Amino acid sequence: MTQNFPRIIHERRVALRLSLSEAAKVTGLSKPHIWQMEQGRAQNPSVSTIGLLADGYRLSTASLFKAALDDWRLRGHLFATAGEVPHIPSAQAASGDSASDAAGQ
Repeated sequence: MTQNFPRIIHERRVALRLSLSEAAKVTGLSKPHIWQMEQGRAQNPSVSTIGLLADGYRLSTASLFKAALDDWRLRGHLFATAGEVPHIPSAQAASGDSASDAAGQ
């Protein structure tokens, strides 16, 4: 249970010496929403929100997205907003067996 995402965005804002108002201006997000994300209370940042934070805070979008994915509270929401479901191969597919293979032998 990691909470890297809130910590990373808070520490980056502080390192850039941005107030919440200034952070809102550079990211295009609202001051309350940034504060809620920093506190771990906003559990539904969209992919575009993560992109705005990364751009405004001069962070790699990939690294910030990874931090959000590593945060167990955000993972399901990010997959849902991206319109994807994480694919986990079945044991049968992983072993190379399939119904068509079995029928052909």
